[in-house]
Amino acid sequence: MTIISTRVNLHKRYTADELEARRKAATKALCRIYCDVIGFWRGCTNKQCKRHRRCCGEPWPCLQRGLPGVPRGMHAKIIAAVRAGGPERIAPINNLESEMRRNPPGWLR
Repeated sequence: MTIISTRVNLHKRYTADELEARRKAATKALCRIYCDVIGFWRGCTNKQCKRHRRCCGEPWPCLQRGLPGVPRGMHAKIIAAVRAGGPERIAPINNLESEMRRNPPGWLR
């Protein structure tokens, strides 16, 4: 008698395209959380961002525009809030985003 396991294959190997797609999704989600934590939606030109009080558009241009104005003393608090998942305590979408949250990108250190 064989027992069928219901566990997901945790050691799945991804193709290069799949890895790139997962990395892009994780980066976009992380940028969106940074925008939500810092509150860039307040000055955004996208009306949806202001209406929903969170980043609803492309987060990378907002980060490029707003990060130079963030004081260095706030970076530790921002990183702690991002590790917690932002204001809504959002769980990471994949293991790459989880790793990115623990090790903040170089543009915020």
